[in-house]
Amino acid sequence: MERTLRHALLLVGLTSLLACAGVKPIDLATEDPSSLPEDAAILVLEIDTEVRIGTLEISGVAATNHVVAKDLKEGKHLLFVSLRPGQYSWRMLKRYLGGTEYHWRLRREHDRMGFRVERGLLNYPGVLRVRRARYDRWLEIRNLNHAAQTRARLAREFPELLEKFPIRYTGEDRDEFLERYEAALEMQVERNMP
Repeated sequence: MERTLRHALLLVGLTSLLACAGVKPIDLATEDPSSLPEDAAILVLEIDTEVRIGTLEISGVAATNHVVAKDLKEGKHLLFVSLRPGQYSWRMLKRYLGGTEYHWRLRREHDRMGFRVERGLLNYPGVLRVRRARYDRWLEIRNLNHAAQTRARLAREFPELLEKFPIRYTGEDRDEFLERYEAALEMQVERNMP
């Protein structure tokens, strides 16, 4: 109940902020996955943070910047955003510390921060992991491929979403695990059919 309320409040705030940017949060607590169009381009945002995040931005299609998450508390977050297909990268993280706003530019060329978004898929760019570094004002930010764990979580929490849209890792490194895993599941289902 608390998780659902927290997600609902986050999405209410994000909806007005993101609507003008062509980015639409998807609230699976209230929105039926079967109502989503077959060609939707859905970004699966998984964020694991040790610090409170003010805003998280991506940059991409037509060199535009989009806020995809706002006011995230410490902890693990799983969010869904619908946006235009294309190439994107994590752009900037803003954090407030002692009343001061700090900005971290997420450099794509050094930290594997790029990803693509395609129609008809759950596009998983990896988990964005944010950790405190040696000093309070420093952060270690990494993008990690935890596709198998994320797929298992989606199967537990949002099975109807996985039935409608296959999940694919869309980060910079090629990873065919999810495609092969889902093909093996389909073969097993076919073998068990009379």
